[in-house]
Amino acid sequence: MHERKIIHRDIKTDNLLFSRDGVIKLGDFGTAKQLTQEAKKVKEIQGTINYMSPELLGETDYDVQTDIWSLGILCVELANMERPYMEHSTTPEDMQKVLKEKGAPKIVGDCWSSDFKDFVSLCLITNTLNPKQPRRATAQQLRMHKWLQGAQTIKNEFAADI
Repeated sequence: MHERKIIHRDIKTDNLLFSRDGVIKLGDFGTAKQLTQEAKKVKEIQGTINYMSPELLGETDYDVQTDIWSLGILCVELANMERPYMEHSTTPEDMQKVLKEKGAPKIVGDCWSSDFKDFVSLCLITNTLNPKQPRRATAQQLRMHKWLQGAQTIKNEFAADI
């Protein structure tokens, strides 16, 4: 999707579809946006407030990297079993203020692997405009991440047992 310059703009748990054999698919492309050579970034606010990236909340230009932020929020929600900053999700301005004050949400508890925590941290880099900070990971980089590679190994072992 990102390689084709398409932004989903509403990645969240509500839009994940699971099959019985462990396949996960993304649904609801109603807010998706095709980037073009003329419009490499967009500015309009779309999506669910809790999952919006800082650049989207700030009404600055954003691109496919906003989906990576949403993926990180989705992971935090699944790990913590609640949507981050739910009590502050009334307006984009409120959420932007919370992110400035508290930073990216964190995974609660110490039962999560360091690989998973690293994966999430690469998704939740807040200031993508600061050249002194690391850039948020791309979808291609995340596909090669050790945590996802480990998940593939587990899936293959599970399939072999069936």
